[in-house]
Amino acid sequence: CIYCITSAGRSQAAVCSNQGLLYVFGGTDSWNCYNTVEVYDRQKNVWRFVASMSQARRGAAAVNYRGQHTSYSRIPIIVKNHI
Repeated sequence: CIYCITSAGRSQAAVCSNQGLLYVFGGTDSWNCYNTVEVYDRQKNVWRFVASMSQARRGAAAVNYRGQHTSYSRIPIIVKNHI
């Protein structure tokens, strides 16, 4: 996508994809850390929120493992597939 803009500008977010969807976990706007998880559907060109993480995090990593999205920072969290 050329212009995939999430609901808030952020850096240090964790990102991974699954089944053609792009997932963005947490991140920061240089002041606030986010616990939100947003999903981008390229076919519909739309972002939507899914279940939030239990803790805000930045500088984390995300990976798609057997259909589940896992975000790692100090405390690992698994966000199940919300499709």
